[in-house]
Amino acid sequence: MDNSIEDFKKECDDNKKKFLNEAPFTADKSSDNTKAFDKLHEFRTHTTELRQQEEQMKFGLEIFEIDPINYTQLSFVER
Repeated sequence: MDNSIEDFKKECDDNKKKFLNEAPFTADKSSDNTKAFDKLHEFRTHTTELRQQEEQMKFGLEIFEIDPINYTQLSFVER
């Protein structure tokens, strides 16, 4: 379970780093922003998948009496 938690935490960290590097933080009013919306949708989809994975891990955490971790990286990307 410890390895799964560490792997998941790394994946959350990587998701946040990728978001900070690739997400559109400004809008260009003179162009079509479709690519920006597509990129945001991609991040939203991946973050939703990570939240589902987090939910699936809760059973294992309960078995080993491990307190659930608050993954602030996911909350950051969701915002």
